[in-house]
Amino acid sequence: MRRYRLRTVFRLSFCLAFQFVNQLANEANANVLITHYQRLLDYIVPDYVHVMNAGQIIRTGGKELALELEEKGYDWIDELEGQTEGQTK
Repeated sequence: MRRYRLRTVFRLSFCLAFQFVNQLANEANANVLITHYQRLLDYIVPDYVHVMNAGQIIRTGGKELALELEEKGYDWIDELEGQTEGQTK
């Protein structure tokens, strides 16, 4: 019973925090959220998703990119990067 209550409290806390972050987002300021946890993006809808590797942004997209990463993992981006590097050399 206690474990159920703790989960409920945590879930409600996160929902309140996400609502607050969403309210802060406007044209006058920006929020940066760094995560590997795509489910956070169900609550905080991003305008942009950037994928970084070795300190460089290697891919940019919308929420769809985050969903694709959740579905396929990161290997396909590594493969694309390898193909791109081979073309530029």
